[in-house]
Amino acid sequence: MQTTTTRYNVRVADADASQLNSLVHSGGLLRQHQPISGMTGGEVYVPEAAALAGQHVIHDGLLQLGNTTLAAELHRLPVQEHALLVAGSPGYMEYPQQQGLAHGLLRPMNPAAQKTWVNRLVASTVQGRAPGVPGLVAPPPGTWRPEETRLVCQGGLWFLSLAFELDAVSRPQRLGLMGVDVGLAPLAVAAGHGGQMLSTRPLHLLDQAGRHALNSQLDNLPPSQRAEVQTRYAALVYGAAQAELATLTTQLIGCADTVAVEALRFGTFRSNFVERARELAVADWVQGVLPQRIYAAGGRLYRVRPAHTSSRCHRCQQTGQRAGAVFTCARCGVLNAHHNAALNIRRRAWRVIRRGRR
Repeated sequence: MQTTTTRYNVRVADADASQLNSLVHSGGLLRQHQPISGMTGGEVYVPEAAALAGQHVIHDGLLQLGNTTLAAELHRLPVQEHALLVAGSPGYMEYPQQQGLAHGLLRPMNPAAQKTWVNRLVASTVQGRAPGVPGLVAPPPGTWRPEETRLVCQGGLWFLSLAFELDAVSRPQRLGLMGVDVGLAPLAVAAGHGGQMLSTRPLHLLDQAGRHALNSQLDNLPPSQRAEVQTRYAALVYGAAQAELATLTTQLIGCADTVAVEALRFGTFRSNFVERARELAVADWVQGVLPQRIYAAGGRLYRVRPAHTSSRCHRCQQTGQRAGAVFTCARCGVLNAHHNAALNIRRRAWRVIRRGRR
């Protein structure tokens, strides 16, 4: 069985920067001049051998690296890699009802159901994490590679870089080209030839009444537990979105060997899209997870110019009007705005591919 190596980088808490800087000065972290994918311009460090060997994850926010405990956003790892990390960390601690709460965000909830969901969230968070909690995701075939752990300092911020080895995906070749439009609701829509369309399911986050129920409970908690519940809610939202994007990725790999997305520059957005895209796993998915999954399956990924993909009709290329999920073209009528954008992205990638064949 062929294998493929994946690598993901997650933020380390700013509060841990001082101890990492001390390790650099004491020789506990050694400079490596081999770059890390996705961390262009960063200074890469290798922990000493004893630290690499004494490595395990305490919970999805803490990693033990020898005698050093690091707070890191481990919940941002893709579903498969996170499961491998847990499998390689005996004694891993998790909150009760974690999977049930995450799945609850994928189903419509009326006000009573939202209140029940909030009660479960708060009660299980106050109960605290424990080792051996049932219901964790079963790991896929593969391994976590703790000996390949690296730390990267970029612009004064520290990142934890973790490596994994997964079984390669076996599939037929020449499946076709699909364009993918990323957003917030839905998170992503893919479109192919002949009307083929894939989409993530909608998330059902707390509405105003649900947020009111949550805030009412938070008011009765001490500050430390209040912050813990808020952090966990954000992680559950991220996890639910991540699970939907993982399902879409599997579907994409099964029906396309070439995928096109927009070459988005998140630093140029003036709206709150970037913040929401990070909260809902979209930014991590389109920048890191999707490319690695496509390449591991032997596919190709094209990033195309994003201008006007949402404002032009994919059929006649005339400028239309978009209002939410509806795109209106004076010539072609009313279209699904996300499907229309995905087809424009596909069309633009196809032109690039054709030019490359000449």
